[in-house]
Amino acid sequence: MVYAEGMVFVQLGNGHIQALRADTLESLWVTESIGDQTISPITYYNGYIYTGTWGSETKEQNFACFSVTDEDPTNGFETKYATWLRPHAGGYYWVGAYVNDVCAVFGSDDGSSGSNSPTAVLYSVNPVTGRIIDTIDNVIGDIRCTVVYDSGRVYFTTKGGYLCSASVNAESGAISDLKTVSFNAQSTSTPVVFGNYVYFGAGSGISDSGSKGSFVIADKNTLEVVNHVDMLGYPQCEMLLSTAYLNSTGYLYFYSTY
Repeated sequence: MVYAEGMVFVQLGNGHIQALRADTLESLWVTESIGDQTISPITYYNGYIYTGTWGSETKEQNFACFSVTDEDPTNGFETKYATWLRPHAGGYYWVGAYVNDVCAVFGSDDGSSGSNSPTAVLYSVNPVTGRIIDTIDNVIGDIRCTVVYDSGRVYFTTKGGYLCSASVNAESGAISDLKTVSFNAQSTSTPVVFGNYVYFGAGSGISDSGSKGSFVIADKNTLEVVNHVDMLGYPQCEMLLSTAYLNSTGYLYFYSTY
């Protein structure tokens, strides 16, 4: 769920999002269906929410933008229609957007069975109209994470086993200079960027010990893996970073499910 402007936005089944008053949980509106499984995280920015849907490895689904304005306060179940839709074959599985005043940047599945096809797309679109500003069309493997931003670049992982970054033009929203490094294990983990490093979860394969998953640390600029910690399972989540003990101990603390 996501909170903004006194409302909580919740994913429902069959491609719907519901808005509730945060204090009373009274329904305010429910979106039209924009697809099948509503499993992508919701991003809020400047009066709009953004999310995507998934149906199968090849089925066309939508990434969508909705205004959060309650046009009819007398009807708690009014149908909210999308401000824009961006259809894509293969859809959007656990895909979250990075949004600013200029652009919304998000990834897609690769549109085919498996996760090794170089056909996933990184989109940059106008956040209000949905007009495509730019795309990078040759990403290997499904992009199944939230795209995050740091110092002029966006970062994301792929199920095909790549840590990726791309430059974002601050004025136009154009994306370029795709960098990818393979780490020999699939990932759906949203990367956490802090200082000079990128932190994320990966599945089995990165470690010679044959662990079932790994907590991975990579260099922010080169994307090369500099360290990893074996885990008992595959951490598919976005890890939570705490800096609460950094000054007193010199350590960062990360929290994860697996």
